[in-house]
Amino acid sequence: MITTRFATPADAQAICEICSSAWRVTYENLNSPDYIEKVIADFYNLDRVTKECSTSDENWHGYMVAELDGQVLGAIGGGVSENNTLGHIYVLYVHPDHKGKGMGRALVDFLTDHQKTTYGISRQQVTVAQGNIMGIPFYEAMGFTCQGEIPSWYNPGGKENFTFERELL
Repeated sequence: MITTRFATPADAQAICEICSSAWRVTYENLNSPDYIEKVIADFYNLDRVTKECSTSDENWHGYMVAELDGQVLGAIGGGVSENNTLGHIYVLYVHPDHKGKGMGRALVDFLTDHQKTTYGISRQQVTVAQGNIMGIPFYEAMGFTCQGEIPSWYNPGGKENFTFERELL
């Protein structure tokens, strides 16, 4: 059975491993190996993730994790903006060997419930890289629709990203 919860600093190593391995698989045909390793080094290093597991406010709710049989196999993080009406999904990864088991959906549901209950959001947004053949169909299945293209904030001159949104009841 999948369980979801807020991460603690003790989960940081597992989150680093999940996000790093998922980044490599997700973006291997979209970015250079050097760029992939730079993103992993910048965002999924143990010091940063440990700190981000201890942070929780409207801008960054901290990491949340999904476990299967007591093993952390997925992670999500987000925040809110626009006077707490717009929820954001900033990061969502499931260990590549455990995709398709419902962990991504469980994580999005957990984050969404937190954002609705704590902040009262009415919409949710996520940015997905063009060509992300895993992320785009997943978010569409979750009720998100493409709102258009935006430049990559982290990779200027790289592939454009898509912004997806959904209205929440």
